[in-house]
Amino acid sequence: MRLVRYVAAGLAALLVVSIVEVPAAVAAPTGPSTEPDPATVDGAGAGVAAGERDRVLGRGWRGSADRAWVVSGDAAGLHVLVADARDGYAWRTAATLVEPGFDADQWVGNACATGSGRRLAVAFAPRAFTNSGALFSRGAFTAVVDLQTGVVTRLPVLSTLAYYSPGCGTGETVVFTQAAGDDAARTRLVKVDAARGRTVARPVVLDGQVTSAVPVGSAVVAADRRRLVRVSDDGRRSTLARTRTVPFRVVAGRDGVTYLDRAGEEAFVDNVGVAGVPGTPATPRTLARGRLADLDLVGDAAGRAYVTGRTTWRGGGATALDVPKGAAVSTRGEAVLTSASWSGRADPRVGERSRRAVEVRMRMRATGQEVAFTVHPQQTPATVGGSGGAAPEAAPEAGPGAAPRAAAVPGSPTEAVEAERTCSVPRNDPRNQAMQPKPRQVEWAVDQAVRNVLTVSREANWKSLGMPAYTPQGLFPPLALSGGGDVPAQVMLGIAAQESNLWQATGRALPGVTANPLIGNFYGRDIYNDTSADDWDIHWDKADCGYGVMQVTDGMRQGGMDYQRQRAIALDFAANIAAGLQILQTKWNQTRAAGMTVNNGDPRYLENWFFALWAYNSGFHPDLGDDSPWGVGWANNPANPNYPANRDPFLDRTMADAARPQNWPYQEKVLGFAGHPIELPEAPNVLVAAFRPAIWNGGAVNGPINRSNVKPPVNLFCDISNNCLPGAQIQPDDPDVEDEPAGPCANQNAAGRYDLRCWYHRSVTWKPDCAQTCGYELLRFDPGYAYQADGTSYEPRCDAGGLPTGALIVDDIPDGVPSIRPGCGRFWSNAGTFGLTFAADGTGHYPSKVDFHQFGAGFGGHFYSGFTRGPNYYPDGAEAKLKVSGTWRLGRTLTGWMRIKVFVPDTGAWTGQARYDIDLGDGRRRYRVVNQAWQAHTWVDLGVFPVNGTPSVTLSTHTADGLGSDTIVFDAVAFVPAPRPSTVYVALGDSYSSGEGLKPYLPNTDYVRSTGTTNACHRSANGAYPGLVRRPGQTKTIAQEAAEGTASFAFLACSGAMTTNVTTDAYNDPPTPDDLAGHTDWGPAGDLGYRYSFNTEVPQVDQGYLDEETTLVTLTIGGNDVRFAEVIRSCVAALDPCYADTHKLTRDRGTVDPRALRVYEKKLIRQWLTEHLLAVYRAVHQRAPNAKIIVLGYPQLFGDRPETNTCVGLTMNEILFLNTLADLLNTVIAHAVADIHDEGADIRFVNVTQRWRDSHSNWACDNWTEPWTNGGIISCDSGIGRETPCRASYHPTLEGHRELADVVGLRLRGASSAAAVQQRILAYVATRTPDPNDSSGGLRWIVSPAQALEIAERCVDLTRVGGVLGDPCMTEPMLAVTTRDAGGAALNDAEAIERLPWWVHLNYTRSDTREEWVLPRDWFTQLPWRPNACADKPKNAGDQCDEYPFFSSEFGGAFDPIDGYDSESSSRLRWVPEPENRAEGNQVGAMYTACSVNSSLYSASGSVMTLGDPYLTIPVVDGAAVTKPFTFYVC
Repeated sequence: MRLVRYVAAGLAALLVVSIVEVPAAVAAPTGPSTEPDPATVDGAGAGVAAGERDRVLGRGWRGSADRAWVVSGDAAGLHVLVADARDGYAWRTAATLVEPGFDADQWVGNACATGSGRRLAVAFAPRAFTNSGALFSRGAFTAVVDLQTGVVTRLPVLSTLAYYSPGCGTGETVVFTQAAGDDAARTRLVKVDAARGRTVARPVVLDGQVTSAVPVGSAVVAADRRRLVRVSDDGRRSTLARTRTVPFRVVAGRDGVTYLDRAGEEAFVDNVGVAGVPGTPATPRTLARGRLADLDLVGDAAGRAYVTGRTTWRGGGATALDVPKGAAVSTRGEAVLTSASWSGRADPRVGERSRRAVEVRMRMRATGQEVAFTVHPQQTPATVGGSGGAAPEAAPEAGPGAAPRAAAVPGSPTEAVEAERTCSVPRNDPRNQAMQPKPRQVEWAVDQAVRNVLTVSREANWKSLGMPAYTPQGLFPPLALSGGGDVPAQVMLGIAAQESNLWQATGRALPGVTANPLIGNFYGRDIYNDTSADDWDIHWDKADCGYGVMQVTDGMRQGGMDYQRQRAIALDFAANIAAGLQILQTKWNQTRAAGMTVNNGDPRYLENWFFALWAYNSGFHPDLGDDSPWGVGWANNPANPNYPANRDPFLDRTMADAARPQNWPYQEKVLGFAGHPIELPEAPNVLVAAFRPAIWNGGAVNGPINRSNVKPPVNLFCDISNNCLPGAQIQPDDPDVEDEPAGPCANQNAAGRYDLRCWYHRSVTWKPDCAQTCGYELLRFDPGYAYQADGTSYEPRCDAGGLPTGALIVDDIPDGVPSIRPGCGRFWSNAGTFGLTFAADGTGHYPSKVDFHQFGAGFGGHFYSGFTRGPNYYPDGAEAKLKVSGTWRLGRTLTGWMRIKVFVPDTGAWTGQARYDIDLGDGRRRYRVVNQAWQAHTWVDLGVFPVNGTPSVTLSTHTADGLGSDTIVFDAVAFVPAPRPSTVYVALGDSYSSGEGLKPYLPNTDYVRSTGTTNACHRSANGAYPGLVRRPGQTKTIAQEAAEGTASFAFLACSGAMTTNVTTDAYNDPPTPDDLAGHTDWGPAGDLGYRYSFNTEVPQVDQGYLDEETTLVTLTIGGNDVRFAEVIRSCVAALDPCYADTHKLTRDRGTVDPRALRVYEKKLIRQWLTEHLLAVYRAVHQRAPNAKIIVLGYPQLFGDRPETNTCVGLTMNEILFLNTLADLLNTVIAHAVADIHDEGADIRFVNVTQRWRDSHSNWACDNWTEPWTNGGIISCDSGIGRETPCRASYHPTLEGHRELADVVGLRLRGASSAAAVQQRILAYVATRTPDPNDSSGGLRWIVSPAQALEIAERCVDLTRVGGVLGDPCMTEPMLAVTTRDAGGAALNDAEAIERLPWWVHLNYTRSDTREEWVLPRDWFTQLPWRPNACADKPKNAGDQCDEYPFFSSEFGGAFDPIDGYDSESSSRLRWVPEPENRAEGNQVGAMYTACSVNSSLYSASGSVMTLGDPYLTIPVVDGAAVTKPFTFYVC
């Protein structure tokens, strides 16, 4: 008994705990803790285990307002993750911030919590923005995230990506900073009211570089040269305190600020109040000291400051935490986030828009306990879809290309290639595709190039690109380095990692796949101004034209050099590397010629390339000889206060630095990558190190130290030679740089304004023993090493597999365009044409082309791809100008039936809502909505259509749910002449129709994307009943016929579907109070908060498969509307009986029902479900008016009289309670179907429980035989991950689905007409001789044709409503009970059958057998079955108690032990005159004998061994009794 209870409790826990995991993104802190490691408590989305919370969190956690948060960036966006103390720090995703349209490998950003701890202010951008001075300084997007509700407010403000923006204080005001780059010198501060999501004052424009601005009271405090200043709303500055250098890490308190200051390599934690005498600087108070590299400062939302890392001296006033440097604190300081780093792979930039799991470690200050979480970002309704577009992919600004060329030709709405472009090599030209190299290929090419032997032969027409023969370094010969030597391979590889991720093609292409070349800002979009309205505007004259691995810009505009050389740079990674090497060698020679060397100047050593790398990214300003500034620019100067002075060497202590690249100048990042290579895909789901790291001498001890010192001292490039004053805070005031923060740059232009032109040009040394301590290359591939083989990811489909003979193929590219992928020749000729149509913006430009792409995969080695957008896409109105349509048109006229198939490739297709519009050639139209996420080469069958003319198919990027994040593909279409289909079958419904639990599932219905999007429709590939249905007399299923081309089959059922997911007509609009409260789910909402989307798919009736050609529809629906799975879980998990008056259902999302489960659930089914079912059935009939509609009920889960119970967690009474709920649900479904039938639809209900009952031993949790329904399954695995509990619990097994298919087949055989049943009746009564001694006076067997027809019609009607299987009115014994002689009994029977329609069909069991094993004959008089209508109501003299179902049937004495007599599942009782009762009873008994009706046989223990023969009870009660025959039966 203990074992059973233990197991039940364990299962209950598994069933009620919903685990939601989420990640984080503080850079992993560094420096050892002085405190020994505390005990670790594993955590997940459920937080710290409930039983451990007092011990781990401290006893105050229940009332705590503390909140931990973190931001984590990956290719899917910047995830805002939050965990509340009161929930045991259970992590959840508050929002994902992303601007659609950017081909970003990673999103980065900064955030701060407002004083309430409720809101987070965020600045975010693609990682590539850190490569551009302008984008870094003022290009980040901004938003406020409500951490409680997840609501995101997009701000009309752009920000710097520097670490100090945004700045928060103790209130709800936030300050965003806009800085400037080398060519600009003012700072702009923008105050935002986070609570209202809007700016609160005009931006303050300040001369000079002002940094670390935070709100304190009504003012702003910021760092301004060697001082802290108070800035008023009108821009006036007053000195708050003098500082040693530029203060940083400013924490705003309620009445002052705490900040870091430094002197040399020593850091000081200082504090100053803001309530001093205006204009009189206050004297800061030092709170702690330590080494600059070992110390950091962080604040909580309340303004308390905390010192992290090692200190050498501590005073008072700030809390020193014995945690690593870089740790973060929660909003109330109760928890310390000691680390947060990506789980598993070190670098985040892997996979297509993938969401990276994060390992978070938190230390609880109250207890010292440490908790470890692995959290996974989830897609949320708050995902920002916005103004973004293709990011300017890290193009180096060095060296201009050809002068901008004005557009010579107008744009075209039908040509994918822009003749009006500025950049040389176009996008979306199938003849211009770049192959994505494997990381080892890039490393091989670099290794060969730096040794001047990158001379691999590219034969003429290499990869069918039509280029002449060449060698990479034949086209772009290497330059001799000034002073001799070679470029270290890891310097080049570090540049490639920073610039492009080693990509030659767009980042969505894996190695071996061809695609558009990676091009920096091809369209010249202005994405860093203050408005999102123009983010899609095209400015050809501003195009960057940086191509490929090295982002080569020189000569890459049209006319900039020979076109074939430009194509080689754009399309061949090896040629691109050769060209990039030339540029880097030029920068070395340029800086060297200017007398600028690093350390000993030997090019073998990585550190010595610091100036050349600086110039590679931001250019070199030559000496003009007029005493004007010259050298390398200020933007990448390590002394620039845009970079925190206490930063660690990039990637040296943690790869999590890659999450915040904005904290380092370009050359430090390149050298960091050189020593710490990223991981990249070599093939799908295969990650490898991008290259071999550089080497530093010194062994295991000194080697890492020497590598760390690759980062120079912060002020090494700040001296009198470039008018830079270390530690100074000088505000730039030149109009071009007015947005920049204050810093040490003191250069003044001719007008006397500070202009940030502190350009450096002196030689420097920070490693005087460079030969011993500098890094040097590791050459993996020696000179002359063999060429590394191409990747083979996502090989194309290059044959006719999946197509029948005679298919007419129309591909997305014309004949004559070769495939760039090897071995994929065209085996067909296009049978028509494909054309594209691009939307314009009204100015002659076509922004719709910006986010349109091509890939060398799929059918024939090529497809086009776009991103879906719809009415919810932001900003308003942008969707219309971004729409792309493609049309496949057959090149001939046809009349007859045509099957149409569309090809979906194994990669790049994710939308669940691709709408194909079909023109039948004569003005008639059809459409189909396809879930393209097959993840396998698939010819998707749209169906068979009656064409008459020239058919065509059109697809566009418009979808109802489009946010610019889901991809849609345009590949090939096949038109297949076909015979008229035998059946056009559409299977709708929920998990009982989809085949939940019968793996494998169709791949587009069982996945979780790296973006967090899931589809769990779980359509079984071969086990669900729709795929097993056969037409009468056929050996092949309809699905098999469709596969062979003689029928049509569409499988749309989806696990979890409600009526609202079948049709939008089923919504309550407006929602009811119960919808709004979360008790019911009929209020308009869907995936991500968008109406009418479920599992990424549109409602089933809106997918287009239902039309006038449809002949058959099946469905199950309603169970999820009434929360049946949640009800079962509640019963399993309940400590009290789930039918008790005290038990209320707690829904999966935590909502508690307003009334007891047994009351509220039955109210929901009885009173509210019907209208939603009617909406579904009407919608199906309206769209498919010629179809036979078969509605299957839900099979009863448990036996009628279970003897044993192996259902863990369920008592016998709970099992019976669940059976009564199933009765009620099926009754409501049956009556709703009957109502729609009466409206003229050909619709039938099927009571599938009859088949389960006929078997009598295949129930769930029944040990007698193999069950047809699963019991509870604790957990299982699927494509969406581990399911606990398993969703296949209490669903039909494979054999159960076979039975369902068979009962559909029975229904398809049809039932006899009333006329045929009339003849059966008349034929039988003609064999009977009336008995004058009978109570009828010899009239019993006298039945007129009219009377027989009435009874026949009644039989057909009742068995149809009751869903009785087969043709029962023709095959089963029938008792016709009439009001002529059995009026009261007939009325009682009719009432019972109305309440439970399948009681028209009973099974005979001898009364003595029932009395021996089931219940006493006078059961209704005994206490367990009272009160009831006989025992507790008065009777007239001579009355007898009539019961229905008959006691002599297997349903006799049916009684609901929970709700008693009033339940639909309880027998009907009525006092009737004895003659009427006897009239019915005598005929029942006579029928058993005359018709040889066999009784059920029971075992020695009283269980059913053989179920008794069936018979029908047909009460005839309408009309005058005198017009009826006497009660009789038909054998």
